[in-house]
Amino acid sequence: MRLSNKTESNRAIKSVLDDCRIRTGQPVKYLQTDGDGIFRSVAFQEMREKESFVHIRSAAYDHEQSALVDRECRTLLESTATFLSESGAPPSFWGEAQAHFTFTRNKMPMHEKIVDGNKVYLSPDEVLYSCNPFSLKHLVAFGTQVTCLIPPERRQQSCVSCVGFGFEKIERSIL
Repeated sequence: MRLSNKTESNRAIKSVLDDCRIRTGQPVKYLQTDGDGIFRSVAFQEMREKESFVHIRSAAYDHEQSALVDRECRTLLESTATFLSESGAPPSFWGEAQAHFTFTRNKMPMHEKIVDGNKVYLSPDEVLYSCNPFSLKHLVAFGTQVTCLIPPERRQQSCVSCVGFGFEKIERSIL
């Protein structure tokens, strides 16, 4: 969810709380934030009371308290910048590069689990959504030359050469 200004923050926070509840089947018990002004507003306090969670504020400028989040943000930003640099795409493709990195990371097996005495690795998507594994043979690097097949009913030619900038969630196709 993209915010155009801070006044939309309560809607975004509510969306995150709802998403956590849906994914886990449990309400959020604790919410740790950086103590920004939006988390001290009357509207946020009303939401906290209604949702019944404990709000924990990290100490100002103490990155030890939010090390995991800081590391994840840094990984996302550096990876997105690398995707753009390596592909030669202009900065206007920042959002597509970020979405491609997130998609790829969520499909990579990284969570170890023992199934029938064998060690298997599951992707974050498989853990959260209990879905079938994504075929990694379909992954392509951001900005790679790809061939897109065109459905017969829309064809003037059977395929077209283009540059892949991400994946469409619904059809699992390359954009």
